Amino acid sequence: MNKYYITNLLFKKINIKQKNIIILKIICYNINNEINYPFMQIMLEKDIENNLILPYIKIENIESNNIIIDEEIINKVYLYLLKINNNIIDIIHNNIIIDGYFFDIKKNEYIVFVNINNININFLSLNIETNIWFALVSEIINYKSIYNNIKIHKNTYNFFIEYKKLLLLYKDENRIEFYNIPDPYYTIDEINKNKFNLIFGKIPINNKYYFYKEIPNNINTKYSIIRYAIFYNEIDSYDNNLKNNITITKYDNFYPLSDFTPF
Repeated sequence: MNKYYITNLLFKKINIKQKNIIILKIICYNINNEINYPFMQIMLEKDIENNLILPYIKIENIESNNIIIDEEIINKVYLYLLKINNNIIDIIHNNIIIDGYFFDIKKNEYIVFVNINNININFLSLNIETNIWFALVSEIINYKSIYNNIKIHKNTYNFFIEYKKLLLLYKDENRIEFYNIPDPYYTIDEINKNKFNLIFGKIPINNKYYFYKEIPNNINTKYSIIRYAIFYNEIDSYDNNLKNNITITKYDNFYPLSDFTPF
């Protein structure tokens, strides 16, 4: 496991004395440290137009002390996690930790950082009705979508493009050198086979693992799509015959994130 450090731009308390309602955006993150490099996923939820946004909470009694505010935030995240409904067994309040708060000066709003590293969000089974998603950093700031067609709201990706340092994992305590971020890649197979592949691992072909860079059109309704986190510098080669394909030879150079049934 690699040592890493998150942003040091956070402070521990909200310093507001006004009585009006404020909205706190929630950056609820999980860091996976099970392959060659650590990487972060961020919780997003669908809005009424099915675009992905940061979760948020309304704080009505802002003169409440920070302990009460923290408790409200933890309860909110707890309920979000329950919505995933993937038999995640370690969803308990003690595994939801508030790291601190960030203040967006330009928009005059607060963002709370919530750490759920002790909760296993891996191997999720998702479908078109799923409301709670976990996005890679690259999906937010580069691709602006998950699975190509689950769009991320422009306000969400623009915020992170502006404050990219909030999402970086640093190699040193001084926050000078940071880890690269992985990109999403895909495999497609029959739904029943993918249920096995998601948990027990992808089967190599001639000691190589093949992935799609983009999801092909017209997928058979009997198939689902597994999404992986892959670091660009760990890709062995691109397949010249199938330009969307990449190959990898080492099992610990990729990690399965979720299985998606798009129908």
